[in-house]
Amino acid sequence: MKTISCPIAACVALLLTASAQGQNWCPTGARWVYDTGSPWGSSWDSFYYAGDTVVDGSSAQRIDVEQLVTNSWGTDTLIQSHTTNAAITRRTADAVMLWNATSSAWDTLYWFGAEVGDQWRAPWAFQEECPVDRRFQVLETGTLEEDGVVLRKLRVQRTSTDGSLPEEQEWIAERIGSLDGYFFPIGYCGSIFECYCTLMCYSDDQIGYNADPRGCDLPLGLVDKQEASTLGLWPNPGNGHVNYALPVTDPVDVVVVEAMGRMVLEGRSLPATGALDLERLCPGLYFLSFSTNAGYRVTQRWQKVE
Repeated sequence: MKTISCPIAACVALLLTASAQGQNWCPTGARWVYDTGSPWGSSWDSFYYAGDTVVDGSSAQRIDVEQLVTNSWGTDTLIQSHTTNAAITRRTADAVMLWNATSSAWDTLYWFGAEVGDQWRAPWAFQEECPVDRRFQVLETGTLEEDGVVLRKLRVQRTSTDGSLPEEQEWIAERIGSLDGYFFPIGYCGSIFECYCTLMCYSDDQIGYNADPRGCDLPLGLVDKQEASTLGLWPNPGNGHVNYALPVTDPVDVVVVEAMGRMVLEGRSLPATGALDLERLCPGLYFLSFSTNAGYRVTQRWQKVE
């Protein structure tokens, strides 16, 4: 692997230059959303820039992940879990490095400065199954323009130094990472692991990239946005009583779940149009799920403010 390093002062200067050109990594508001659903369930992973840190003497970024599941093996559910420190990364002159806590070293996550023919060894998701000679090899370079910001992109393929047949190809781009896969490169080295991981969108305070027509809104609105739009819920945000209106005539059940997945309130056989008293809830983010015995179900996000 080609070593990528520079003096701290030089790195700072290069980072400032890259930032001015819109090609920095993990700017304010950076967020990646992946559809991780499968034939057996509906789920999304949302990675986001959570703040700066210092690791091994280097300034770095902490990236956290929120995981949302709304269906599992045919059972509708609402589970949101929060995992801190999904990744620690740092940007060098032309690459993004990933902290490997096991080996206490920095591995190359993405080498955006690579040219056609260059290779680097990625930190595979299953290192015990992927031979150490597995590489990313650059086949083509290009650019991607989003909201007036020009990002460099590379078409890469997985290969190995022993001359074996190359594996699948994908595009990667500055800021965004893989345009076709998951946040972490997955090795597919004889593993039976199946990852239904596709990028839906990337956004930060300057640009937005939608790989999926649903964009970044789906995990926040939950399930089917068209179905959710049939639910009237106001005021939102609110600070106490919440009005609701559903396009049904049957009595409805309601479940209120807080952001970490804990049910905090439920009501049975309520009218299809009415109001909920949520004054006793603490300020924060909640999910209100309405359902009927006839099979109607809709969930929508609601925020309580002071």
